[in-house]
Amino acid sequence: MPLHVVKQKRPFLLLEVVIAFALVVLCAVPLMQSPITAYRTHLAELEKLECDRIANYTFSEIKLLLLENEIPWANMPEMISKAPHHPLDPPEDLQIPNLYSKKVLRSYQIWFEKEKEGPQGEIYRRLGLRITLTPQSKVTNSKSLKYNYLLFIQKLP
Repeated sequence: MPLHVVKQKRPFLLLEVVIAFALVVLCAVPLMQSPITAYRTHLAELEKLECDRIANYTFSEIKLLLLENEIPWANMPEMISKAPHHPLDPPEDLQIPNLYSKKVLRSYQIWFEKEKEGPQGEIYRRLGLRITLTPQSKVTNSKSLKYNYLLFIQKLP
């Protein structure tokens, strides 16, 4: 009667499984960094675009305030260093759809750069306007964004 030698299968050792897992993770991490960095950059660009939109909206609000004579003509300083910050209420919402929403504090400085009299005695002014937007975030401290504009206005009688 022939004797059969039965070979026993050797089970995987825990050490082999841990090494294989470590090799997979070691190869996967560099592949994941590039998409994550691109995603974060994309979100920062979206936030900057949304701040640009809010700044343009704020500019139109300030033009309306000037048109309605709610910003006094006589108290306007001649230099930006003397121009006080005027906060605008309420804070605007910065929303990235399906992701998050932040409050953006808005303020502006306004000063006149030149004044000129027209041919029929009307007064024209070239105004400088700086809008400052400060996104409020619990996670990161966002920098203030400054937007500069020029306005040409005529004093109404």
